[in-house]
Amino acid sequence: MKIESYTFRAKDAMNDHWIWGTPLKDLDVKDRMYIMHNYSDGIIVDSKTLGQFTGMYIGQTPLFEGDIVRVANLTETWKDNDPLFDWRVLLIERNRHVWAFNNNVLYKPMSDYDLETAAPYEIEILGNVHDNPELATHLRR
Repeated sequence: MKIESYTFRAKDAMNDHWIWGTPLKDLDVKDRMYIMHNYSDGIIVDSKTLGQFTGMYIGQTPLFEGDIVRVANLTETWKDNDPLFDWRVLLIERNRHVWAFNNNVLYKPMSDYDLETAAPYEIEILGNVHDNPELATHLRR
């Protein structure tokens, strides 16, 4: 499925399914947000689950803000005594100007290859912070 880079996703507030489209804020009801999907009148979504498409695919799967990935072949090394912390597990987030991999120890601009060696990253999508909160134990907070 090819999608536009300005596409967002959020969870339907009524049935907890993911909806893709264009977000609109309800100006009359505080914290209410809609996603316009396939020319619909708008579906009310949980605004806390809103995430933008990064423009990157892992295989055929689009990568969204809030996804948690494992980059198997990161060249950085990290030693830590915390058995729950895997430094290759990273959250996809956007700072002011760039998409990034972040686990609060390692912060890198997002790319599908290592900028130093030009080797393609081996990226696996593990889940996201909304459907898989248990994955957050792998992120340093």
